[in-house]
Amino acid sequence: MLHRAQGEKIADPVAHANRTGRGPFAVQKEQDLWGAYAPHYTTLSRFGTVDGVRWYNNCGPTAVTNLLVMARRRYPSAASPDSDLVLYAKAARYGTRHLIYANLPRGPVKGTSDLRAGTYLRRMFAQLLGIHPAIRFRRASVKSLRQSLDRGSLLYLVLHAHPAYRNHHLAGYGYTIVKSESTGEMRTYLKVSDGHSPAPRYLDLAACRVTLPVYYEVRFPEPTDRSPPPKAAPLSDPPIPESSPEKQRHTGPAGRSS
Repeated sequence: MLHRAQGEKIADPVAHANRTGRGPFAVQKEQDLWGAYAPHYTTLSRFGTVDGVRWYNNCGPTAVTNLLVMARRRYPSAASPDSDLVLYAKAARYGTRHLIYANLPRGPVKGTSDLRAGTYLRRMFAQLLGIHPAIRFRRASVKSLRQSLDRGSLLYLVLHAHPAYRNHHLAGYGYTIVKSESTGEMRTYLKVSDGHSPAPRYLDLAACRVTLPVYYEVRFPEPTDRSPPPKAAPLSDPPIPESSPEKQRHTGPAGRSS
């Protein structure tokens, strides 16, 4: 049976673990390389209406904007004169033009496509910041998520039927491991900019084995890498092979955020 606290939006991983497990729990490790750079822009209060346009089911463009702003704050070479609102408007309009994001209040195709989120990220980093991080589609597990963050990457997360977020896209940028002093149980909580709260929130990965099936890793070159960046990909999206894990995992109306 799902404990009711597992369906909440978690603000404090230690407090959540103590409510849902046998504690007391204490922090064992924190990985927060991006914490000082993370914005927590929201789908409604910040980006609900921009440039006179009402944006619906816009967690995808919001997550993209949160990732863009994090990269811009950390890497001076990615500096852009655009405000966060301008970045968001450009990302949202690109998504609607290229059928990646459907600005609709309801219906089977509302929100952002899971399948094309990788293309979305590549285009926005290249066009809006002029940088070219490697975007990798990955199966989600506690191990793979922690490995990605330990490499200094950012995460674009895809949730399906999550008890608190339902179908949702959001940005991940750190993790906290807590340990029970009575049982030795260890839990990993992913630190996220969830698009709903103007402050950090956490995902309990033990409760996300089914609801967080995949994610996109956004990996930046090492600062010592002085090789020129690759050229931006053409604006027309290449076809995705039938054998691609993206194609196999996400097809049809179910593969969209809401």
